[in-house]
Amino acid sequence: MATVTFDGRSFLIDGRRIWITSGSLHYARIPRDLWADRIHAAKLAGMNTIETPVFWNRHEPRTGQFDFDGDNDIRHFVKLVGEAGMYLILRPGPFVDSGWDFGGLPAWLMNAEDIQFRAPNDAFLEASSRYISQLAQQVRDLQVTSVGKAGPILLVQNEMNWTCGDETAALKYLGEISRYLRESGFTVPVLNANNLWAGVEGEIDCWSGTESMLSMMRQMAAVRPEMPRLAINFRPEPMPAWGVEAPQPLHPAAVQRRLAEVLAAGAQYNYVPCIGGINKGFYAGRPSSAVGEFCTSTTGNNSPILPNGALGPTFAHVRRISMFASAFGKVLAHLDPTYQPMSIDPGSAKPGGVAAVHTQGTQGSVLWVFGADPERNTKVASNVTASLLTPDGSTLHVSLGDQAVAWLVMNTHLSGRALLDYSTLCALTFAGKTLVVYGPSGSDGIVSINGSPLSLTVPRGKTPVVEEHEGLTIVCVSEDQADKTFVVDGAVYIGADYVTSGGDPIVLKSCAVTIIDADGKASSRTVRPIEAKAPNITVNEWAASSADEYVTGTSPRFAAIDGPTQLSNAGTPEGYGWYRIVLKSSAAKKQKVSMPESADRLHVFVNGKPIGVWGVGPFATLGPLTLPLDKGENIIIVLAENMGRAGAGDAIGERKGLFGHMYELKSFKPGKHTIEMGKPLEPLRFRSPLWDVGDGDLVAPERLTWQFSHRRKSPIYLTISARVGRGLVLMNEEPIHFVTGSGLERIKLDNEVLGNGKNTIQIALLPESIPNDMSLEQAYAELAKGVTFDEGMTNITESCDWSFAKWERPHVTSFEPMGKTAITRGSSGPSGPTWWRCRFTPDETEVPAMLELSGMAKGQVYLNDIHVGKYFISDGGRKTVGSDTTLYLPEPWILPGQINELLVFDEHGGSPGKITIQHQPDAIVIRA
Repeated sequence: MATVTFDGRSFLIDGRRIWITSGSLHYARIPRDLWADRIHAAKLAGMNTIETPVFWNRHEPRTGQFDFDGDNDIRHFVKLVGEAGMYLILRPGPFVDSGWDFGGLPAWLMNAEDIQFRAPNDAFLEASSRYISQLAQQVRDLQVTSVGKAGPILLVQNEMNWTCGDETAALKYLGEISRYLRESGFTVPVLNANNLWAGVEGEIDCWSGTESMLSMMRQMAAVRPEMPRLAINFRPEPMPAWGVEAPQPLHPAAVQRRLAEVLAAGAQYNYVPCIGGINKGFYAGRPSSAVGEFCTSTTGNNSPILPNGALGPTFAHVRRISMFASAFGKVLAHLDPTYQPMSIDPGSAKPGGVAAVHTQGTQGSVLWVFGADPERNTKVASNVTASLLTPDGSTLHVSLGDQAVAWLVMNTHLSGRALLDYSTLCALTFAGKTLVVYGPSGSDGIVSINGSPLSLTVPRGKTPVVEEHEGLTIVCVSEDQADKTFVVDGAVYIGADYVTSGGDPIVLKSCAVTIIDADGKASSRTVRPIEAKAPNITVNEWAASSADEYVTGTSPRFAAIDGPTQLSNAGTPEGYGWYRIVLKSSAAKKQKVSMPESADRLHVFVNGKPIGVWGVGPFATLGPLTLPLDKGENIIIVLAENMGRAGAGDAIGERKGLFGHMYELKSFKPGKHTIEMGKPLEPLRFRSPLWDVGDGDLVAPERLTWQFSHRRKSPIYLTISARVGRGLVLMNEEPIHFVTGSGLERIKLDNEVLGNGKNTIQIALLPESIPNDMSLEQAYAELAKGVTFDEGMTNITESCDWSFAKWERPHVTSFEPMGKTAITRGSSGPSGPTWWRCRFTPDETEVPAMLELSGMAKGQVYLNDIHVGKYFISDGGRKTVGSDTTLYLPEPWILPGQINELLVFDEHGGSPGKITIQHQPDAIVIRA
């Protein structure tokens, strides 16, 4: 049985140092049949470790009912990682964030009485213990420390981003989760990802972030000298969200440069996500940044490997440095963590200039040469060179080429008697007796071994320079050819688009591939491409099933309920639900209504006619809707949608659907606000945990204050829409709410909260939570503009009959064929919520397929009974959300030579006449 230990330099297995170069691959976002391909792709991207989160709600969809089969077979995934010769970092949670609905927590937890999430709460801890025990039974014998044939699990992580300063809660909660992990059989070291906020004795503190990585990792070495540094959540791109303009992605060279900063500090990294994926079904969550933002159906659109398996924009640059880190892990794992020489901050490097950072250890040293950050300068500065003065007074010249960083390996023992004195070209890999270095085409470099320098000119073409030198084979390639250089079982392949796990080079176009075996012997052979056929799939014969019986309220599936209730209480923990409200009006009139207790988006219909969308996100409104009521009985239908629960932040566990009555609201004037002084309060005494709030942190004594009297029984709704900070809402000196700063918070003030006489409501902000460029006075002035009060004058639905129906796929017999005019939004086509069905028979192909959804609005896609995911393109008219109109259809879900069924639900009807299935035969998709 092996042992896994650690110190201030690295991790060790039975005393042998290892170096982690990790890529995050979420098995739950990838079909089982593609796991081996994606694991192999991560390995070819230079990674030697896979990190994966475990989404609890995938494995325990109902209380006590566990699922570890099919796409949930985590044991099979772990074994595949081991078969690929890689390590695994397991992240079981119970909370994992990752843009997943509810951060991976199962929705049924919300129905438990007196439960508090991610806290030392008996109900939550009991459920967490049961889940961890079941998970451990699947994989605990697959640890590096397992008896007999060991598995790949090297590390296990406790929770995710538990950044609260409540030490008592941290000890009780994180300590219990750590105990569950140990008692269930996990024996490898335990990590946390809390950025030093909280931890458990014996755990390894890790860092999440991508900015100022050299500085951050050096600080980690100073405060945790006994622990290895690990950037466990290096995420260079935010999770994409609908309705939000995506930030310009980091230049690939900027991503590479940040990874180099991690290594230059003697730290290891986990790139998140290394492999993109899809949020199958309703599993996409929402970021914690703003209420109206919701994660899209795909993740990792700028990752090294895209969701469809094709090479992404960052693949080449990430791969170069990761290959180096994996191949020269012996050098990096032995770097001296106490040797942190003063250097120029790489962040201060100007265009055309450089900054150098030196690292050294018992197995060699590395000099890192940083150019200007492309993220700050929009592009990589060209023709950047650095002249370096060696200890003996000679000068070495280094060219950065298309990179913003270069690394010079020095004083490193390679094999036999070969000592690499230095290389002015970037080391890519060392395998067998072959050292591969690269640089800009046409540049000159030197590789010195055993005191004997070898001058090299980087080739401009595809043929590498191969030289025998001091008993080694030195291979010199250009940057472009470095991206086509692979290592399998000690052999080096140059010129291939990729190499299979069995060592077969794969090319898209016929070319010569140079192969250097483990003994350093070079040969060349012409490789013919495997023809990638892209079948022509026609999807133009559509049938429709209208949701009219739900929209009109005539469906027999509606069942009576007592009144408004959240979707999870109505047996609908995810997706949509139909509410039917029967309202009797004494006269025909137009009634303005609001739904202050609801989330996220509610399509409202009155007597079968669409009225509007209440809620948040693109094309929804929080202003009143006007209901055209007839005299007598009126049927109000609400199609409520849960767009995904917050995957992080203080709003976790939010309610969804229509959980309060419809009101006619009237603006309430509490009088002019003032700034009053009060006793500074500790938010953690009101509620814990709160994220990024420390023990002893106080809200400002200054309070934004309103005073008013309210003697009626009607509720008052306080709405906060400004995003200027976090803090407490106080009612008559008592805290009643924590302001999360997410941009939209509504607080109901009813008779239980309001006093019979004068009331005082105040907001007190945490000073450290307001923007750096804003004073507290300015923050309160801005906050006052974003605070409104509304009185619920009339409860429109209090005396109505309520019923509810689950949103379900219609039976196949309900579909009617539609002509060409109807499917292009003709006069005879559906216009309301509609299900569309099409059948097609594809040829066999491994070429990725993309579903082009032009003409559709917003809805869901099913393929052969598999819920592929969501799409959000437009409002059903001319307004669009964004330019992305495609959805990846994974190859294993398409059945060649058989009849396939495509099912699309569109909330606005949509126009399926423009839907196509497109293939990308020129995409490089790595297969194992």
